[in-house]
Amino acid sequence: MEALFKLADNIRKLSIGELFVLTFSDQETENYVLFLNRELQLRMGILADGSLLPFYSEISQEHYGKPNKRWTLYDTGYFYKSFDLSGVSEDHFLIEADGVKPNRDWTKYRGGNVLGLTDENKELLVQEIQPLMVKILKEKILKL
Repeated sequence: MEALFKLADNIRKLSIGELFVLTFSDQETENYVLFLNRELQLRMGILADGSLLPFYSEISQEHYGKPNKRWTLYDTGYFYKSFDLSGVSEDHFLIEADGVKPNRDWTKYRGGNVLGLTDENKELLVQEIQPLMVKILKEKILKL
């Protein structure tokens, strides 16, 4: 009977917020979130709100030799390596990256945010993390 009371107490003590923090503190989860943002969005030229990256300006084309096409913010260098999942709390997380170049922060512009997940990628994330959440729930509840 004591084991049942302990089980009930474990269930009562576990919060959704704690489950969220434990899930998003997992390195594989972090890697997947960053994969979704870098590979399934930026590589495709898609912003967090689902819109497309803008075209390079005429000044960028004329003075910096940029092509007459949409921005390309994907690479394998410093910018990509700086991606990090931070600020994990009981109800959210932040994707951060060092996109600052002289006179511009490449992670934000007036048309939308580069860092963040589209609704479609949020759905992919939920599907990916459900087994981990179930595992964490079992471990926390069955801890006697």
